[in-house]
Parts: sequence; C-alpha cells; structure tokens
Amino acid sequence: MLSENIRQLENLSVYSLDQNPPLTVTLTQDQVFTETDEVFFGWAGNIAVDNEGRLFVQIGAEMGETGILVFNSDGSYKKTIGRHGGGPGEFEYIRDVTTSDEKLFVYENYEIHVFDLADLEFSHSIVIKMESLKTDSELRKLNPGSQFFVLNDSSYFFSFTSSLSQKVKGAETFKYFAAVDKHGKIHPEIILKQKEFKFYNTSVEDRLPDPLPFAMPFTRSSLVTVAANGTIFTNWNEDFLIKKFSSTGEYLSSFYYPITNAQLKKEEAYDLASDKKRKEVLRKAELPLFWPAVNSIHIDEDNRLWISTITEHSDFFEWFILNEDGKLLARLKWPGERGERKVWHPGDLIIKNNYLYKIRQKSMRDPSEIIRYKIRFTEKY
Repeated sequence: MLSENIRQLENLSVYSLDQNPPLTVTLTQDQVFTETDEVFFGWAGNIAVDNEGRLFVQIGAEMGETGILVFNSDGSYKKTIGRHGGGPGEFEYIRDVTTSDEKLFVYENYEIHVFDLADLEFSHSIVIKMESLKTDSELRKLNPGSQFFVLNDSSYFFSFTSSLSQKVKGAETFKYFAAVDKHGKIHPEIILKQKEFKFYNTSVEDRLPDPLPFAMPFTRSSLVTVAANGTIFTNWNEDFLIKKFSSTGEYLSSFYYPITNAQLKKEEAYDLASDKKRKEVLRKAELPLFWPAVNSIHIDEDNRLWISTITEHSDFFEWFILNEDGKLLARLKWPGERGERKVWHPGDLIIKNNYLYKIRQKSMRDPSEIIRYKIRFTEKY
C-alpha cells in the first residue's frame, strides 16, 4: 500500500515488480587501471571518463600526492595533471571531477579548474562568487557541497550544504542546488532543496563529543543525478521513489517501484561500527528496522537510469536499468557490499561509452584498482 506522501504526488507512475524486462544486460570485465612502473597511488577518489575512453582518477591520500592521474583507454598511464598547491591548476581539496565535450573540470571548494582535453593543459579557473548573492539569500549561509554537474558551456549545477558545525548539532539540515555561470556568479534562485542525512552522536554544545558524530551505511540520504539534457532525478533513499525535475527545478513527474526494504538486525548494525565507542553510541540510539531501499543512482549518455537497490543479501545489489520515465529495460544482480555504503555523494562509479567503471580497494595496503566492464544489452525476444 502506498504511503500518503507518495499517493499525493502528481504525475506519479507506479510500476509492478512482476513485469518482464525486454532486455538482458551483461557486464564483462575488460580492463584494469591501477598503479604502474611509472606511477604509484594507494587511494583513488572521484573518477571521470572522456569520449576517447581516457580515465581520470583523483588521488590525494597524502600531502603532496594531490592530482589527477590520466590513463589511456588501454590501461597505460599517460600523465599526471596538477599537484598540491593553491596556484592555477593546483589542488588542495578535490571534491568532484567530470568531463564535458572538450573540457576536464576539477572542482574544489569555491573553485573549478578547467583543463583542455586536447592537450591536457590547464586552461582557466572559475571562482564561485558567494558575494554575488544578496546578504539575505539562503544560499549565503551555506558552503559549496560535494556535487557538481556541467549543464552546458556557460552553466554549472552545484550543491550547497550547511557547515559541519551545523550538521553535528542534530538539527534537520538540507542541501540546496543552484546554477553557477561561467564567471562564477551564482543564480539567486534555488533549483532544488533536498534533505540531508543525520549524524549519530550529535551535540548541541560547541565542544564536539567523543566519539565524533558519524553516519552509518544504513543512514538515509538524498541522491541526485543529472542527465546530459539537464533533467534532474532525485531520491530520498528510504523508498524506490524517483522524482524528475527540469533543469530549472520545475517538478515534472515521479515513478515508484514497491520493493521490500531489507531487514536490519541490531547486531548487524552494531557490527558495522568501526570501533567500540561507536558501537556503544548505536546501542543507545534508535535504529531503523530496515535498510534503505536505494543504494545509488546513475545516468548514462543515453539517458538510461541505473539504480542499485539494497537486497536481503549483504554481498550484492540488484540493479534496475530504466528509461527516463521509469519504464523497466533490464535488471541485474551485481556484486556490492551494503555494509560499505557511503551516505554522501559517491564518486566511485561512472557509466559512459557503454562501459561501467568501478573503483575497487581490496585493502588499505593494496593500491586502488578501477575496473572497466563492457556493457551489452540484448533483446529477449
């Protein structure tokens, strides 16, 4: 039975789980990108891919390592872009990496570094001008967040979030999305407003508690992805409910799949905590009875949505591949550990050029690997 908040949505499509998808999808590993004799990196952050199949990997586990590694499509290392620093084309804290047309964009707090893909050289920087907002603007009180999308050559789509000090006080907070132009000027109108996740062990005092506030893999969170045509898709991952908006934030439609959330057992929840202190906090907290429904959402260049859902099995997700209106194209069970789920914007998976790229970290001692899988769709009939 649909909840009241879902039933009240306009232009809502409810899909059955019993439908037979017209396509079968297979993922076949065909390339591994990792350290070579020329380059070492122990940790990989966000990744991006260009139209030539070159892979761009954020590194920065240690001071002095910050930069973007570039790999050719055959897995060979090409070069490193940038380094740690505060000058043009240098990075201090990278938040996101993406490509669009002939440009590579590296985003860090208040600044976008732009590189030409033709020669992989630094082009220019765009500084996000918070002072371009009126003093009474709601956005003026926020900080640039971790999500960044390129809408076109002159417009970008940014998230803005509350400060960490506000989040750890336990009050309900939101993340906002607004447009930024090529000069860094922020459009004053808020395009989207989405609920933020909440921490455990919050404190209203100025002094932080011990252990520090933390989130868990089962913490509810907002997910957002943007198609190449600017259409925005959002999800509060308690349910498999996807809302669709125009690039200006106009609500268009929603679609819903009535999947059953996996049960979350208390002992399982405690075991996911990284140390004894966090376990003690969780034992005193009110925990959800179930896992979230959705793990992540992505969109490819053909505007197909790829939505991974959390199942009763701890070692794989069930993926739904849908068209823009939510109609089922294919389903796939694929390895993935729900206990490693991150509640903030994950940059460890990208789908492009009919390939899926996924970061794999075997252990803290092993170098990261980015595995490329060839995507093949075949008709069932």
